Amino acid sequence: DEIVETLEDRIVGRVSLNDVHNPLTDELLVKAGDLIDDKIAKAIGDTPIESIEVRSPLSCEALQGICAKCYGRNLATGKMVQRGEAVGVVAAQSIGEPGTQLTLRTFHVGGIAGNISEENKLAVKFDGVAEIEDLKTVKGTDNDGNEVDIVISRTS
Repeated sequence: DEIVETLEDRIVGRVSLNDVHNPLTDELLVKAGDLIDDKIAKAIGDTPIESIEVRSPLSCEALQGICAKCYGRNLATGKMVQRGEAVGVVAAQSIGEPGTQLTLRTFHVGGIAGNISEENKLAVKFDGVAEIEDLKTVKGTDNDGNEVDIVISRTS
């Protein structure tokens, strides 16, 4: 079987769900609830450990949104995500970028798709304002209890 991504690469920037001990020496490598940085990930990668449990946005028990420990590290700063950071926008752009490329018939990889960019900018001839028709929203509340509009769809 081909290894697509090593355990070390998969866990860096995540938060450990349980204490992780080196099975050979019983040394504590990371405590439950601690961020796994590059150094800790390397230490885990150097052991015979094949899997560990990390906190995940898919199983987050926060009442609204995703807590910082389940989200993990902000890829832009390399530090734990802070309250108020636009992580949803960054994620949406990473996912939506390939769709934009299809529409514009320009293709490159970057962000979530890879590390190399063949086309890294889009130039337009005129200034303007983008208008989105048939924008569907629902009413919701933010963490401070303020009423907000939440976009659920851009198409009818």
